[in-house]
Amino acid sequence: MFNWFKKNKNKPQRKIFKYNEDDILEILTEYLADINGYTTFNSKAILLGEPGKDLRLIAVIDENNSDLTTINFSEIDRNMDYNGYHNFIENNPQYDLSHVDYDELLKKLKK
Repeated sequence: MFNWFKKNKNKPQRKIFKYNEDDILEILTEYLADINGYTTFNSKAILLGEPGKDLRLIAVIDENNSDLTTINFSEIDRNMDYNGYHNFIENNPQYDLSHVDYDELLKKLKK
């Protein structure tokens, strides 16, 4: 039997992950809470749309012990604009650094 978790000390190994919806939502909400400075929080999240077409996440994170059961995701989806990184770059291309040659930039900065 193949051991997926066996460590090979000689070279990096490929890791394969398969998560269900609950795992995905937990990872995403914990990440969003962390980068926004929450240490304890309540969250509620949903994935909407179709992969490759219009897949999107709506997540609500609250540091208070609020009741999030009444969150209306349909209303949020209809009325809120995207606020993620890729949407920001699409609307503000001057901040897109994906095309920058960092080696060339470092050479210029060292001069």
